[in-house]
Parts: sequence; structure tokens; C-alpha cells
Amino acid sequence: MVPIASPRKTWEGSIAGILTACLGALAAQQVLLPDTVLWKAILCGFLVHAVAQISDPLESLFKRAVGVKDSSNILPGHGGFLDRVDSLILAAPFFYFFLKYFWE
Repeated sequence: MVPIASPRKTWEGSIAGILTACLGALAAQQVLLPDTVLWKAILCGFLVHAVAQISDPLESLFKRAVGVKDSSNILPGHGGFLDRVDSLILAAPFFYFFLKYFWE
């Protein structure tokens, strides 16, 4: 998808992630919010995952720009703690504003 930032990311993985996010949103809607509209839950899952797919390589580009491969050595082989939460950097605020302004 973005060979410069994340060479191992694939379109297949992205599509599988979007499908999983939509199924997770469907399950959450059925269990936690059964009175809400189904299409809003699926749209939320789709959009939050799409934003997370942008956030992950963006964080990798920032790390490469400053010449840091791993943000710490606490988690060996994982690129540090930022690699565990890099998708949340943009996705969490997006999810908040989605719920605040679109969800009723």
C-alpha cells in the first residue's frame, strides 16, 4: 500500500481489516446499542478503520523522517509502543468526533 512507510502492508490486509471492522461494528451495535440504526454502526466501523489505515503509515513516515526505526526497545521486535497504538493517533479523535456530531 505505502512501500516507503510500511512495506509489509497489503491491500488484501486492508480489505480484510475493513471487513472485520464492519463486522465488529455490527456486533457492537447488536449487543451494546440495539436501538440505533444499523447502517450508522457499519459506516462508523468502516470510516474509523479507514482513518486508522492512514494513521499507521503516517506515523511510520514521521519515524523515518527523524531516522528512528523503533520508538523504544521495551517491546523487542515490535517497533516500540508507538507501533502498538499508531493507528489510534488519528482514529481515536475521529471516532470521538464521529460520535459527537453524527451519532444521535
